Order: sequence, then structure tokens, then C-alpha cells
Amino acid sequence: MIKELKQASEQLQAGQASQIAPSKNLQRIADNSPSQRIILVVEPKAAAETLVKAFNKKQLSQFMKALQTTAKTFDASRSGDVPVGRCPPGRGISRER
Repeated sequence: MIKELKQASEQLQAGQASQIAPSKNLQRIADNSPSQRIILVVEPKAAAETLVKAFNKKQLSQFMKALQTTAKTFDASRSGDVPVGRCPPGRGISRER
């Protein structure tokens, strides 16, 4: 990464700014950065506040549509824990009856 920054700095000083581009490796690091992820508390109001802070209006609209679609197709007869992401067994969302 330092080598890449040095090369970019040299290109910038040489007036070749249009030729500067991040490597695939640097792009991969940026794509997996913590700034691209959020952690939700399993409490509806707190989760909603986190999402409103993390998403812009367009993203919120897309999220709401996806949530509605998913909720409609979810098997309502299921009970117990529902796995969320990569949660360990027994640590998913519990639905109360």
C-alpha cells in the first residue's frame, strides 16, 4: 500500500493525475472496510436509528422495499430462532408469540 501511494505521489508530481488508479488489492481492502458495514442491535427502535444514520434516503427506500418483500415471503409458521448473518447457533432473532 505504501509503495502504491509513493507511485501515485510521483505520478501526481509529474502531472499524470489522470493515470492514477487504485490496484485491485487496494480496492478489495476498501470494499471490506468497516465503514462499509454496520452493526445492528436486536431491538427494533435502536436498529431503525442506526439504519437512518447509516443510509441516505434512497438507500432507506431500497431497504424498506427489500424488507417488505422479505417479510411477505417469510414463512410465518416458523418458530424459534431465525439465523441472522453469521450469528452462532441460538443467537439469531427470536420471535415471541
